[in-house]
Amino acid sequence: AVIAKHPKAAHQRGFGHLGTLGTGNHFIELCLDEEGRLWVMLHSGSRGVGNRFGSYFVELAKRDMRRWFINLPDQDLA
Repeated sequence: AVIAKHPKAAHQRGFGHLGTLGTGNHFIELCLDEEGRLWVMLHSGSRGVGNRFGSYFVELAKRDMRRWFINLPDQDLA
């Protein structure tokens, strides 16, 4: 699994949040537009488990960009 290979990406409450939106102001909203099409809007936030996981892999990508001398207009695009 990913965490076995990258233990620093783990979060202490990670397994308890699997299959959920986490905590706080996270939601799923079903939207119907003017043409009758259904849209799904998801807000999952950027704290807790998702932040830990995302931040870890963004830093790995930035490191790879430096290692391969790839210059991006903004390093957060890594």
